[in-house]
Amino acid sequence: MFNERNTINHFLAPPPALVNIVVHPSTILALISWKVQGNGGYPIINFTAQYRLAYTNVTNVSWIPISPNHITPNSRRIEVYKLLPNTTYQFRIWATNQLGKGVITEVNSTTLSVYKEQELAKHYLAGVEKFDTKIWAVAVGIVMGTLILLGLGTCFLLYQECRIPGVVEEQEIIELVPNIILNPGFDPNNQNDQIPDENSNNETPLRLNNNTVVQPRNP
Repeated sequence: MFNERNTINHFLAPPPALVNIVVHPSTILALISWKVQGNGGYPIINFTAQYRLAYTNVTNVSWIPISPNHITPNSRRIEVYKLLPNTTYQFRIWATNQLGKGVITEVNSTTLSVYKEQELAKHYLAGVEKFDTKIWAVAVGIVMGTLILLGLGTCFLLYQECRIPGVVEEQEIIELVPNIILNPGFDPNNQNDQIPDENSNNETPLRLNNNTVVQPRNP
């Protein structure tokens, strides 16, 4: 029984060292990736990664934690920001289970230098010699055709808006002509002509269709 317990305790331990740790540096950031070769007998709770300047003689230089401080157990990569170009950094990472922190693995990596103007120009112009001008011509043709269609559509809508009021006015004139012929005194703006009577009454006299004026009765 004692030997069985020793065997069980022997296989239960903090996680072993991570493997295949690779740093992919850029100018001001780096991508760290890794793989897991074991968990020590318990599920991994999280990963922890830190960095600092490499080749420093100061022993008390503190490690800078890489956010988040507790990386999820399903993650296999993390990015480091705010680095300096052309600078060598020391990275370390480990896994943790319920028995504690696992074996720490350290790697060094140097960030890339800042691009010069000539290098940037070469980078942006890379592949220019392989560019097909026919594709550019087709793209320009499509854009110009679209603009022409939009312009024609806008002109057609403006023409329709300008034409509709004229049609309405012609219809109103056609409706007013019979009224003017049947009633010469017809006023389209005021169908009840207000003609003051001789007694200065406030009542409005009425004009019939045969131009006969009917005065209101005096009180």
